[in-house]
Amino acid sequence: SIEESTRSNYATGARDYIRFCTSHNLPLDPTPSTLSCYVAFTSRHTSRPVNHVVSWCIASAPKYLTGARHYLKDIYPYFDDSRSSPLVQATIRGSKKVRGDPVHRKPPLRTSHIQSFVDKATHSQKYDDLLFATIIACAFYGCHRTEELVVPNRKALCDWHKIIKRSTLRFDGGHA
Repeated sequence: SIEESTRSNYATGARDYIRFCTSHNLPLDPTPSTLSCYVAFTSRHTSRPVNHVVSWCIASAPKYLTGARHYLKDIYPYFDDSRSSPLVQATIRGSKKVRGDPVHRKPPLRTSHIQSFVDKATHSQKYDDLLFATIIACAFYGCHRTEELVVPNRKALCDWHKIIKRSTLRFDGGHA
C-alpha cells in the first residue's frame, strides 16, 4: 500500500502518459520506442517556475514513468522491461544532459543553527517558537523530515501517526 499523496502523484503520471499516447496516435502499449518518445516529449514540454522563470523539468519524466508503471503494470506486465531498455535509459540520460537543471544545494543545517533557534525560543518564551525549535531539533537529531513532523497543508494527506501533537510538548527544567 502506498501513501495517498504518492498515489495522487502516480495518477498524474498515468494520466499524462495516456494523454501523450492518445494525442500522438500511439498505442498505450509501453514499448521501448513509445516510452522513449514519451520521455523526450515530457522533458521538452514539462515546465515549472523557478524564481519566477519557467524552467524545463527533465526530472518529471522518470517520475511520470513510475506513475504510469504503477497503474499500467497489471495490463502490461512487461512495462519494467521496456522501461529498463537501453533506448529508454539513453533517452533519460540524454534529456538530462541537454535539459538538466543545475544543482542548487542549500547549506547544511548545523548544530549552531539549532542552538540559535533554541536560544531565540527560550528568550521569547512564545509557545510557537518553543514548538518550532523542538520540531527542528527532533528532525535534526532524529533524522526525520520536517514534513513528517507537522500537519501538511492538504489535510486529506495527513498521517496522524507521523505528527507531533502540540499537547504532548512539555518543558521540564528548561529542557524539552
